[in-house]
Amino acid sequence: MVLDHGVISQIGAPMELYLEPANKFVASFIGSPTMNFLPAELKQADGATADLDLKGGGHVKVQTRKGTVQKNGGFEVGIRPEHVGLGEAGAANANLPGTIQIIEHLGNATIMYVDTPAGQIVVQDEGSAVAKTGENVGVIFDASRCHVFASNGMVV
Repeated sequence: MVLDHGVISQIGAPMELYLEPANKFVASFIGSPTMNFLPAELKQADGATADLDLKGGGHVKVQTRKGTVQKNGGFEVGIRPEHVGLGEAGAANANLPGTIQIIEHLGNATIMYVDTPAGQIVVQDEGSAVAKTGENVGVIFDASRCHVFASNGMVV
């Protein structure tokens, strides 16, 4: 169970809370490094499929969990660091361009902090990942692992 100021936010098994958070609070509370959140605008919706524009010209097309998305209010895309990959700068499948600012080699994992037009994104890769500070990259989301949150913080 996850409590937010004494109010139950979500009840579930640990991996359920991690993989399917009911709201932004739960998504940000569980996991280290924490989930990335990026402001987004709904470009188009078709049933449970949402095509979202990210700040700086990026975009991502995702399946929502709650069904039809209404075009009212702002949205945020949430994605965990281990569900973000890096490719070559200008890669056709990149959701955003970025520049690696900080690299932490932890042995079993490499954590990279990447500046993008939509904000900083934390990427978690294998411990043997090879990257350089200052390197321009393409930031690639696993769209099947993206979460969409409405302006009230609830998952859509």
